[in-house]
Amino acid sequence: MGKRFLVFLIAFTLVFSAFSSFGYSQQMPSSDNPKLTLDSLKIDYNLVKQIAKDNFKETAKPYQSKSKVVKQFGEEMQNLRDGSKQEIEKYNPDETVRVIVELEKDSLASFALKSNKTLKTLTQNEKTTVLNKITQEQTQLKSVLSKNFNFKPRHTYKTVLNGISGEVKVKDIEKIKTLPGVKDVRIANEYFLDMTTAIYSTNAPTVWNDLGYKGEGMVVAIIDTGIDYRHQDMKITDPTKVKLTKEKVEEIAKETGKPYKYFTDKVPVGWNWADNNDQIIDIGATQSMHGQHVAGIVAANGNIKGVAPEAQLIAEKVFSNNPNFASAFSDDIVAGIDHAVAFGADVINMSLGSTAGFVRPDDPEHLAIKMLLTMA
Repeated sequence: MGKRFLVFLIAFTLVFSAFSSFGYSQQMPSSDNPKLTLDSLKIDYNLVKQIAKDNFKETAKPYQSKSKVVKQFGEEMQNLRDGSKQEIEKYNPDETVRVIVELEKDSLASFALKSNKTLKTLTQNEKTTVLNKITQEQTQLKSVLSKNFNFKPRHTYKTVLNGISGEVKVKDIEKIKTLPGVKDVRIANEYFLDMTTAIYSTNAPTVWNDLGYKGEGMVVAIIDTGIDYRHQDMKITDPTKVKLTKEKVEEIAKETGKPYKYFTDKVPVGWNWADNNDQIIDIGATQSMHGQHVAGIVAANGNIKGVAPEAQLIAEKVFSNNPNFASAFSDDIVAGIDHAVAFGADVINMSLGSTAGFVRPDDPEHLAIKMLLTMA
């Protein structure tokens, strides 16, 4: 009862948040250690910005948003699988774009549904068998795509969606759709931060006092700009009550083959999908600390209290630390969703928005969310 009510409060508060941004004390690294590292900062934003620039100075490219692409190439209409029509942006055929290739065979979640089970009730043998088959099919497809279309892979999805993402030329998308085992190919959508605030309060302390529950044993995934796991309010009072121990995280990672890094009791696992590394702290183009803001609303546990202060957080970072890129793409978002479900998230938060709120019902990120709702 208490857990379900806190889930509702988390969702409500994230929509109507009146939460202040986290404060940071500034501390310069010592002069005898001129090499800057993220962990040496607490946090001087000028130094943080310099780290981001240094990390990406060799690969940085001028950022071109989809809106600029639209102005250059116009718009067109595309038939969706259900026969309806919606406006989509038209790309230059020789332009390289990020795509999500969905396979026809079941994901782990869809296999569970067809077996009248959930991810939790599948046996270990069933999970291993399905995941091995998916891995084999995806490996074969990536080989074909790389050989014939110069496909540059980024992510693989196995839990809520069976698919892979990567970069390919627009003119090759229709050809890829005809390959055996391919269900669909979609250009990755681009998302931007939503910094909306409001003046409402949820009176969460009443729930804590009346029900005696503050989120113990709950795991919330934050798909956003990242989380600073070192923050003074990112802590668990009693580590014996957590759902994801270090051993459990390692067990899930070994079972699923998912990338991961264990950080703390409060933030037991996370990954940076935009840059494909374990740097989950926000030092990117906006340095908005939006993900930290959201994480605090959910589960801050110190001088500032979140709705569920004893809940754990999974950091699914989908905004790059590259200072030239201020948006997130749906292939990274789907990777974050897939990862969060694999590690047992009870709640997934995405405080994101696309240009003009434009979405399609068969976009991979919506298919992943639909699968989650069906499983719930």
